[in-house]
Amino acid sequence: SQHEEDIERLGGNHALFLVNTLTKERQRLYPYDRNVEVLWSPTGQYVLVNDYRGSDSAVPLIFLIGEKITCIVLEKDLAEQIQNNPHIWKNHHVYITGSEWTAQDVLKIKIEGYGDVDPDGFTLWFEYHIGKGFTAL
Repeated sequence: SQHEEDIERLGGNHALFLVNTLTKERQRLYPYDRNVEVLWSPTGQYVLVNDYRGSDSAVPLIFLIGEKITCIVLEKDLAEQIQNNPHIWKNHHVYITGSEWTAQDVLKIKIEGYGDVDPDGFTLWFEYHIGKGFTAL
C-alpha cells in the first residue's frame, strides 16, 4: 500500500505497531529514530504520534486508522497555513507537539522552542481541526 511505501522510506531504528487484540494481526504504523509519544483520539479513529526526532525538534503526525491508514503531517499543514511566523521558522530548537484531544477531530497543539529569534524561549498554542487547519489560542 502507499502508506507502507511512504513509511518504508522513513527508515528508523524503532517502530510503532498496531495490534488487533482479537486477531493478533500486527501492522507497522510508524518507524522512528529516538522517542515518540502516542495519544489516541476519544473514539480511537485517530492516533497522534509526537515524534521527538532530534534534540532540536519534535513533530506531530496524525494517523487515520481504518481499512486504509492515512497520515496527516502537521508540520506540512503548519508551514502552508502559518508561513511567516519567525518563532516557528527562524529558531533552531522548535518542538511542535500535540498535547491533548479536545474533541474527536480537534487537537491542542503546543509549539515551543528557542534560538536566535527567542534566546529566552517562546511558547505558542493552537487548535488543529482535522480537515480545517490551525487556529491560534
